[in-house]
Amino acid sequence: MELKQFDFAIIGAGAAGLQLALALSNDVFFSEKTILIIDKDDKTKNDKTWCFWEEGNGQWDHIVSNTWQKCLFADKDGAIELSLKPHFYKKIKSIDFYNYAIEQLNKKDTVTFLIEDVTNVIEDANGITIISNKNKYYAKQCFDSRVSSDFFSKHNYPTLKQHFEGWLIEFDEAVLNDNTFTIMDYRANHNNTTSFIYVLPHSKKQALVEFTGFTKQIFKNEIYAQTIDKYIKKYISKKPYKIIDKEAGIIPMSTFPFEKANTNKLTKIGTAGGWVRASSGYSFKNCERFIAKIIENLKEGKTPSKNFVNKKHRLFDGVLLEVLSNDNSFGLTVFSDLYRKNKLPLLLKFLDGTTNFAEDLKIMNSVDKMRFTKAMLRVKSLKQN
Repeated sequence: MELKQFDFAIIGAGAAGLQLALALSNDVFFSEKTILIIDKDDKTKNDKTWCFWEEGNGQWDHIVSNTWQKCLFADKDGAIELSLKPHFYKKIKSIDFYNYAIEQLNKKDTVTFLIEDVTNVIEDANGITIISNKNKYYAKQCFDSRVSSDFFSKHNYPTLKQHFEGWLIEFDEAVLNDNTFTIMDYRANHNNTTSFIYVLPHSKKQALVEFTGFTKQIFKNEIYAQTIDKYIKKYISKKPYKIIDKEAGIIPMSTFPFEKANTNKLTKIGTAGGWVRASSGYSFKNCERFIAKIIENLKEGKTPSKNFVNKKHRLFDGVLLEVLSNDNSFGLTVFSDLYRKNKLPLLLKFLDGTTNFAEDLKIMNSVDKMRFTKAMLRVKSLKQN
């Protein structure tokens, strides 16, 4: 039986896969190109919360549920309020993104969405054969959000896990300041690790309270619950609350060269493509930048992943990960220095990778230069496998 063929196949209907599908299907250059989206999940659950910062209006504002321009950072010296202006910090519920993206894609005759589990992909000179638990398909170009097995083998690249559990809680009374979110609160630190509480107030009664760690190993399940409950009662309110929903996850933070899995026909996307900023764990807005590059490369007849790697970003991220891998307790000092000694818009610009050399120096001068210099030398001298 002849395989059903597509111009583009996208494996995984997450933030990266659906953003890519929307970008391709909305561009007149690709108006006659067929697109296969294949995912083992039907995307009918609110399984994530995505946040990002940007100036002014953005393309996702119609599904943004909350925005803030002020935040709190807290450590052993107390809490400070910081302004994000001219940036807005924006929150999107994954279900709102899924519903919007799938609704738009369902209007396109060129798009096929299948709920199947991909078990293998095989590349030949002309394209990719995609094998699922139900069928086989063929595509000229394949974009794959599954993390390569090579990442899970032994390697020397600095790597941590961003792991978290979040509770959507609700009080009977108005006890929250919904104009300000908490970006990091190290007063909830666990066992002197790089771990903190993150709070997104949705209203004066409702908030997402999340406990996050940047460590090599994840914590025992009960640690997340104990830390969140203790934090709520100590720093938010002693009044009774109820848990409406929970979310949890593990995101690899690494300078591992995910792009080595890319070929002329196969491109890793999302976490699998190294699109998560290894120094922060943020990824949703990064997808826009990588997808714009994919679109540009495709139009110019180039390999989709050409010019993906930003060597400066990778070096800075690797240095931070090396510092925290070598001494995870030092995270409190690192982030205290970054947030207390820099204006937040400059720090956000640095995380976006849009700082100039003078601004990079200002950020680097705000942290322990000796420790970071030694880490930089270690990163540069690592024998990469």
